[in-house]
Amino acid sequence: MAELCDRETFQAVMSWLASGKRQSQNTRRAYCDDIRFWAAFAAELGVAPFSLGCLRYEDVTAWRLLQEARGGSDRSVAGWLSSLSSLHAYAARRGIACVNPVDSEDHRPTIARRDTSTANPVLEVDELQAVVEASDDERDALVVTQLYTLSSTPWPAGSPRCAP
Repeated sequence: MAELCDRETFQAVMSWLASGKRQSQNTRRAYCDDIRFWAAFAAELGVAPFSLGCLRYEDVTAWRLLQEARGGSDRSVAGWLSSLSSLHAYAARRGIACVNPVDSEDHRPTIARRDTSTANPVLEVDELQAVVEASDDERDALVVTQLYTLSSTPWPAGSPRCAP
């Protein structure tokens, strides 16, 4: 990361990754990968090293249109934009002068929070079948099937998540 960013940006990224909202090692790793992605995009535009504010609103707009043309998934696009925006917002709260290039109304695709139809399943169907077949008895197979079904079924709006 240090070789991709200028000094101030590197320090901001490290502080951002270490902040309380990003406690999971996997989350930190994913955000770090996202910033590497944006640094590569900036380099394609002739901007290296990556720095806070080096991408402009117009750059993000062009990138978003390219993703749409390529059939990029809304969830992936939203994730990359969220990382870029979050880093800039964090830096601005810490007194670093930078303009967030992501406009939530113009750039971010709308993702229904409870719509899991395009989310990655925990297991693919053939993987689930393999787990069920490897179960010791019918009860274990039933538990696996119920867990899979309930974890991938959205809760209706206003319904309690569990019974009292």
